Amino acid sequence: MGRVSFRLLLAGFLLPAFVSVTIGAASSAEIPVPTDPVAKLAFDVLDKHCSRCHQDGKLTKRQTPAKNFGNVLKLEELASNASMIQPGNPYGSKLFKQIVDKEMPYDVIYEGASVPGPSEADVKALETWIQSLGTSKVAGCTARPFVGNKDIVNLIAADLENRSSAPRGRAI
Repeated sequence: MGRVSFRLLLAGFLLPAFVSVTIGAASSAEIPVPTDPVAKLAFDVLDKHCSRCHQDGKLTKRQTPAKNFGNVLKLEELASNASMIQPGNPYGSKLFKQIVDKEMPYDVIYEGASVPGPSEADVKALETWIQSLGTSKVAGCTARPFVGNKDIVNLIAADLENRSSAPRGRAI
């Protein structure tokens, strides 16, 4: 094997490893740690029990986040995701319910991972955080004004008005 072939072969093995380590380090550096004490406790619980499967840059024993959910430590994003968190309603929140119902962490419950599962204090910290979200505006909801029936009817009427005055194309 010539020098050029060996170098290409070596680059083919080392470059992907270097890129994945570099990208992983960059992803974990972008995770904001909350300053609010209630959110910080929830962050610590999610970091300890969930990030190994559900946080880009902190995954262990996997290449991609489980269930394509890879932002568990980005609390602002998580709190604005209505399919995961219902602000003020822990038991209506999928993330919380799966932990309480002992469906998560999956690796601990179903695969026998050698790490401890969430304690009562951990569950309480998550419950308190989700409860606290009900008393403050969540980032995902702040820019969304309420659209009532009257608004919808006015929008439909305006659209119909525009369509009736617009020139129509000819059928071929």
